[in-house]
Amino acid sequence: MTFDMTKQETCPHCGTSWVAGQIPQESIDRGFYDGPGFFSRVYGIEWLGTDRICEWVCPDCSARFPRGWEPGMDYTPNPDGDRAWAPALSPLP
Repeated sequence: MTFDMTKQETCPHCGTSWVAGQIPQESIDRGFYDGPGFFSRVYGIEWLGTDRICEWVCPDCSARFPRGWEPGMDYTPNPDGDRAWAPALSPLP
């Protein structure tokens, strides 16, 4: 099973809550959501020319998590000063 960033309740970097409110049980029962029962505050970023989320961004500390990130991967700042998780990932197709 693939790790799902939208089901994380807190930022792995700063620990701030990403829970933005509870999803109404009626919506879950009707099959509209398969998640843990809450709306997430994490931002999904889609890069130009792609048709998928390429990275996730914490709305509080701006830590960036690339698609494919999983807990336990090392945290390495980018040379330009942005905070980013930097595991070895395969390039986009």
